[in-house]
Amino acid sequence: MFRTVKSLAALALTAVQAFADEPAGPAAAAVAAWFRTSTVVECVSPDGKGRRCTPDASTTWDIRVSPDGHQAVAWATYTTDPTGNATATAAAVFRREGETWRLNRELPGADRSPAGEVKWQGELLHYTVAVLKPGDARCCATGREARVIAPAAEEPPGAPWMHNGSTMALDPEVGTIVYSKPRAGLSNVVRPGAVLFRGRLGFSGRDASGTAYAFKDGCDPAPYAVRGGYSRDNETLTLTGAGPVRQGCAVVGYSTASPHAKLVFKNVIQD
Repeated sequence: MFRTVKSLAALALTAVQAFADEPAGPAAAAVAAWFRTSTVVECVSPDGKGRRCTPDASTTWDIRVSPDGHQAVAWATYTTDPTGNATATAAAVFRREGETWRLNRELPGADRSPAGEVKWQGELLHYTVAVLKPGDARCCATGREARVIAPAAEEPPGAPWMHNGSTMALDPEVGTIVYSKPRAGLSNVVRPGAVLFRGRLGFSGRDASGTAYAFKDGCDPAPYAVRGGYSRDNETLTLTGAGPVRQGCAVVGYSTASPHAKLVFKNVIQD
């Protein structure tokens, strides 16, 4: 059985599950702040445009705390559109620093929360997710698939590429470009694991398109549409699109003259 934890005093518990508009238990404040500002969590407005998600009573929070109480992995399953017919799951890793929990990195590929107990083995978190088997109704998956996460890992999954002095992790299968090691000048703006692009990356020679995010210190990431592709030698990926123009934190328009309008990524050659 899972128990809904009501206070931080219950830190020794390793599982928290609840339907609520706010998470509860260990790391709750950090989890709530991540959900509202994440570039992984995205919803659709009635006019079909992307928007920030607001948790409600249908949101499922699943927080799993490591036995030593210093790490937590949180999943949030939420309604993505006004019809209430579509849901998505996002996940992130949190680290306890003293009495404060902080976001460590996001997990773009962890698109399903655990279906049952989890098992911590050293630095790894083992769990299973529900998957549809032939004949299953969409509501009631009976199959199971094993997953594993390395919460303490500093490197997000994906091949290393460079972007404006930052090391990025490019994962064509998941369709994300994630900050692996932000350059020094971005340390107050983005953290390792922040998603810069989400969409269709394809592989060598194929077009790419999706949503990029512009970051500014103290502001929510601003999404905007980009598209592009790889160079003929597959060593460069270029994405372009009218970037956001801000007044303070507010986005007041989009322009091809924006510094975010052209994103160039260089492949890191590995032996």
